[in-house]
Amino acid sequence: MNDIILSTQNGKPVASSRQIAESFGKEHKHVLRDIENLIGGESKIGLSSMFFKSEYISAQNKKLPEYLMNRDGFTLLAMGFTGKAALEWKLKYIAAFNEMEKKLSTRAASQLQDLSPELQYLIKLERQQNQQAKQLEQVNERLDFACEAFSLTAGPDWKKACQSAISSVAMKHGGDGDDFESVWNEIYDAMERRGFDLELRVSNAKARALKNGISPSDVRKITKMKIIEAGDKKLIAAFVDSVRELAAKAGTRVDRLDEVCQTSLFAAAAAQRNTTSGKFVKEV
Repeated sequence: MNDIILSTQNGKPVASSRQIAESFGKEHKHVLRDIENLIGGESKIGLSSMFFKSEYISAQNKKLPEYLMNRDGFTLLAMGFTGKAALEWKLKYIAAFNEMEKKLSTRAASQLQDLSPELQYLIKLERQQNQQAKQLEQVNERLDFACEAFSLTAGPDWKKACQSAISSVAMKHGGDGDDFESVWNEIYDAMERRGFDLELRVSNAKARALKNGISPSDVRKITKMKIIEAGDKKLIAAFVDSVRELAAKAGTRVDRLDEVCQTSLFAAAAAQRNTTSGKFVKEV
């Protein structure tokens, strides 16, 4: 199939998960799985405005699920598709979205001209208000991100202490790249046990970045460690605690990590852990 056929949803062009699966040479069930993994944190980041669950009738006359997605949803989904052929299809879909958006815009402008001046004014006023509300939402999100980032500079040099401990543990295991990767995976697993879903946080952050107009190349730079660095005190405290646990288990020095954990930056998080009697509530 060479032609890309887009439909519309809420007045915007959308592509179907079935067509995307066929274009990129993937099984539809795998594309559905990837989409559902993305929208697992929908209540946090509002992915319902990017993906729309639908149904189609199969050749066996059965109702089966599919998803429709707008440009943002397609960009988020296709971010993980790699290879020369995948790049060509991404460009084709972008061109198809551009063409469809242009047609819809021209049609809307034509329909607007057929209305009375009074109705045209009211419609334009509503559009301006919606645009202002959207801009305000984006400003608030950027402000939230800046406030989170500020927490990094408010405390001790926890990153250096953690990096030193991680290096020491990895060197005890041999010191090559696989050893460092294994140590990092153990730390992330420990954070998962403490109730912090870093995979979901990365997906949420990437979706928010795309929504705010961040380039796909910069979005791909968002990693678990970047999420931790930009996180709140509880997230950073959980990371330091996980590193300390692993370092103590490996028999390396933890005195610098103990100094970090005793500072005011982690006091509130430590107090909360004590009140839960060792039970962690999953946070995303």
